[in-house]
Order: sequence, then structure tokens, then C-alpha cells
Amino acid sequence: MSEPWFTSSSVSGCLPSLFSTSEPQTPNGSDRPTRPSSRNPSTKSEGGPSQDRRALPLATGSNTSSASGSSSIAQSQPQQRSHDRQTIRTSNDSSNLAFRQRFPLLFRQPRPIHFSQHSSPSIPNSHFYCNDFLLGAGMVLIQPSTDKVVLVYESLREHWFLPKGRKDVGETLEHAALREAYEETGYRAEFLPLYSPTNQPSSPDASYSYFNTEPIYVSSLTWKARRVPRNGPGDLGGEYFTFWYVGQIADDAVREENTGMPDEQHYVSHLLDWKDALALLADYPLERKVMSMARRLWYQTLHIERQLAEQESQRVVDDQSDSAAQTD
Repeated sequence: MSEPWFTSSSVSGCLPSLFSTSEPQTPNGSDRPTRPSSRNPSTKSEGGPSQDRRALPLATGSNTSSASGSSSIAQSQPQQRSHDRQTIRTSNDSSNLAFRQRFPLLFRQPRPIHFSQHSSPSIPNSHFYCNDFLLGAGMVLIQPSTDKVVLVYESLREHWFLPKGRKDVGETLEHAALREAYEETGYRAEFLPLYSPTNQPSSPDASYSYFNTEPIYVSSLTWKARRVPRNGPGDLGGEYFTFWYVGQIADDAVREENTGMPDEQHYVSHLLDWKDALALLADYPLERKVMSMARRLWYQTLHIERQLAEQESQRVVDDQSDSAAQTD
């Protein structure tokens, strides 16, 4: 019996012809691969084994028609293979689509949530190992008596910035904010209570207050891997989270010298008007936004304090009137 038209090495799945890389050969005698007939797989020849009927030599008068028919078959095979490949691709796409429709939660990408106009859109739910994040604190320093704000100038790189830095091990964020403010500005500061809409709950033991000293902003910054790895924390990069507070300095505050680290001795702080300070931060949108919000909350706090004072004055007047009326 003649060899089949495919061998075991060329079979892949149930459609061997789709994965064959060789092009079909034109019929030229014995070079043409043979294929058993589905109707009559074998015929008996005189003095020899059974052979495929289409593999037997034909009569001389039918050579031309046989060659043309075989050529048409050979030309149609690449087209059939291309069609079969497209059929499988379409079938796979349909299967994937059906699977996605059946289990949508596995493939759903959460859309970012847009919060207030003062915040960036939401970030995906994430988690970071201690080696891959860093916590810091910054502060906007206000002098209420003069309505001015403190800004730091670095002479080496010639730029202005708000005091900020990394917190130390075991240090609270609040203490880090006050320490960084003192080291980089030379002013001893304290927190400034503001009327800010924080989401932090009040302590059950504390009395209700309109004002708080919680951070007004939290910013994140991604740092890249170090160019020269030192086999230490942060070699692969990480996320730097900074918590921004608002502080105040006294009316008679005096700037102290040489309060910074050795690489911060060229820092010089200045008391500036809000307009001038915001103009100097024009190239630093994040710190400009933080300072602008601090001013807005500070002015809002002053307005509410005046309203509360007026309400208290009116209450005292009403109480006095009621006492006078009862006496008469």
C-alpha cells in the first residue's frame, strides 16, 4: 500500500494541513504526494500490491486534462489553508468573547473615580512592601499677624520650595512635619487649626470642634531604580507619600541660623506675601496647589471664626436682654 499523504510528524491536532509550512508541489510524476481515495482506498494491480487509483499512470490521451486538474487542486490548497486558519482564529475569538461575557468580573478594569476638583482621579487598589514605599511630611508655614507665608530658597539649584522631608524611623508624621519645618526654615512652628472637611472621625473622648490640624493634602511620587544598585532598600524604586500640614509661627518669630542638615546649610527662608510666594512656585504645580489650598482654608477659617464670634456676641446680648426683662 502507498504511503498516506501526511505523516505522523506533520499532524497537529485534528487539522494537520493548517500547520504545514511546505507548499504543495505541482504534479510531476512520482513527486506528487499520494492520497488514498475515500470511495475506493485501494485497487489491485497485476503482480503488485494495492495502490491508490489516482496515483496510477493515466492514459496518454488524458495527460493534459489530468495535469490541469491537478494544478487546480494544488492552487486551491493554499487558499483552503488560509480559510481554515481564519476559521480557527474566528472561532477562538468567539470563544474568548463568550468567556469574557460569562465571567465579566475577571476582565473588568476599574475606571478611575473623579473626586473633587482639588484632587487627582483615583488610583487602582494597591499594596506596597516596606521596601517599596517611603513616608514624608511637608508644611505650609503662615504668620497670622502679618498674613505672610514662609518659602525656602535653595541657592545651588536656584529654586523655591515648601519645607518637607522624610520621616525618621519611629517618628510620627506630625513630629516629622514640625522638625522639617524647623530644619529647613529656621522657624519654630506649631500646627494651625483650620476649618477643613477632613474624613477622619473625632475621638469619642474629645469635645466637638469646628477646627482640626489634619493634613490638607497627600501627594505621591514614584522614584525609579538606582543607577548603581547598592543592594539596599529602594534599589528597584518605590512610591513616596508626603502628608502636607499647615503650621504657624509667632508674631515675634526670629529665624535661627544653621538649623538644617549639612547638605541644607545653603537654604534660606523668606516671609513673603501670598501673591509673591505663589508666583515663585509657578514651575512647581504640586506645591503651588498645596499653598493655594492652605491660603483658601486659612481665609475660610478666619471667616468662620468671625461668624462664631458674632453669634457669641449676639447670644450674650440676648441673654442680657432676657435678664433685664425678667428684672422689670
